[in-house]
Amino acid sequence: MKAGACGVAAGILATAFVLGCSGAKEPPPDGNLQMRVFAGQEDPTVCKIAHNMQIAKKGGSPPSHEVNQPGGRVEDGSEGFSVSCSIHGKDQFSITGSINGSAAAFSFSGNVAKGGSGQGSIAQYSSQFQATVASPADAPCTFYVDKDPLQVAPGRIWARFECPKILDTSLPTTTTCAASGEFIFENCSE
Repeated sequence: MKAGACGVAAGILATAFVLGCSGAKEPPPDGNLQMRVFAGQEDPTVCKIAHNMQIAKKGGSPPSHEVNQPGGRVEDGSEGFSVSCSIHGKDQFSITGSINGSAAAFSFSGNVAKGGSGQGSIAQYSSQFQATVASPADAPCTFYVDKDPLQVAPGRIWARFECPKILDTSLPTTTTCAASGEFIFENCSE
């Protein structure tokens, strides 16, 4: 009889545990960014859209790996932004992500090696500067996760990037700039 009572009690505890955990909600994807578009070395006279852009939580700062400051990240569905990302791999990672708002947007995709670097593309829109810029296929950006606090792991990334060539998609392709910056994305699909 005691064995049966213990079995029933164990069953009730197991059911309570499952029910208690089934309501657990995954945190939404979040991210932030700082980016600078500037005259590149190819032809410094043709960059007509030089600007700086930041996307961070209202009242927060953008990321800065130089001072180990991750900054305030916007969550998916907050402050008018949608955030999505997928960071998966073990030693070599496939990375994609985007932050979209009414006045600013940023996206990236590519591959990066854990503790190293990789290549890919970025695109950025800013209503303040009336510009959409993107890296062309013939000049990929380099993503770096090569020193602390920069890192990549399943579901998250803190990377800096350098793009030797960025084009304004609304102007003739002769409007060439370069870009650099960094971003953090967390709670991404793995």
